[in-house]
Amino acid sequence: MPARATHPVVLIEGSPGRLNELARRIRLQGAEPIVATGTSEAGSVLPDASADMSVAAVLLDSTLASRSLKKELQRLRSAARGLELFFLAVGEDPEPSVRKKLRSAGVRYSLWDPFDDATLRFQLNRAWNADRDDHKRANPRIPTYLHAQVGGGQRVKDGVVYSLSIQGAFIETPRASMAGATVNLAIRLPTCFIETKARVVFANVPGNLQRPNLPLGMAVRFELVDAQTSKRLKEYVKDRLAQLEV
Repeated sequence: MPARATHPVVLIEGSPGRLNELARRIRLQGAEPIVATGTSEAGSVLPDASADMSVAAVLLDSTLASRSLKKELQRLRSAARGLELFFLAVGEDPEPSVRKKLRSAGVRYSLWDPFDDATLRFQLNRAWNADRDDHKRANPRIPTYLHAQVGGGQRVKDGVVYSLSIQGAFIETPRASMAGATVNLAIRLPTCFIETKARVVFANVPGNLQRPNLPLGMAVRFELVDAQTSKRLKEYVKDRLAQLEV
């Protein structure tokens, strides 16, 4: 994920130092976190919106969930000076009652411990692109870090599945195939191994970054997916979605 000044990340801690490790990981992703303790302090550190900076990812410590959180976040939005705020809850997976308070306050997505850097990058990109309606997609995407093999002709290339849906995937690889190419794709899910044909929709390569917010690689659309493979994909996507949403 390229470093961009136009991509603010605000961390709201429940107590000082609680999100230090997360701040370190965000810096390694190429962004500079703005840390505040509590929602009141967060209102004073938010950057102003500009032509190049219109959305901020706000990572909220789930221990801050309370009956008043909805009003607190409404005040924070009012203090944002035109900056659109996209809230994600972070921390240990809480009790259902805490999730309910977070949802009621308008926090839809989450980063429950433990999560890998691929999931962190995916969720930050989701926020920066103001993807608030992603939950309404007919075929939602999920972040993954699964091993993949891409075959075309006599060549087989290794890659990593950066994101996945029941219809396609984005494969992170320095050797992307050209748009329109048909490839044989094999992906190792945690509980099984799936194989299918896929067509390359676009390639994200040096000198031709179709999506600058994505890693180098290629987006593919699955073709000729059999019923068993489709079922396994749906089950995996459903399980992962439950881990990414409040």
